[in-house]
Amino acid sequence: MTKTIIIVVLASMLAACGPTIYVKPGGSPASFNRDHAKCRYEAMRATGMNSVFSDPLIAGIERNSMTRACLEAEGWVVQQ
Repeated sequence: MTKTIIIVVLASMLAACGPTIYVKPGGSPASFNRDHAKCRYEAMRATGMNSVFSDPLIAGIERNSMTRACLEAEGWVVQQ
């Protein structure tokens, strides 16, 4: 029973690690790459990527959240 629970938990964790695919009506891979680079840069600037005082884990989580919000503002949505 315990072995089954462990397998189910591990399978669930691996399923959550799939790639995030963004789509946008009329969007191309080139326009996504451009928007993603811009959003990532803005998120890195806002979180102080070079700060020796910031917690790298918290900064990384915040950068990802800010990048996603920026992409959504540009019209990109996560494909379901």
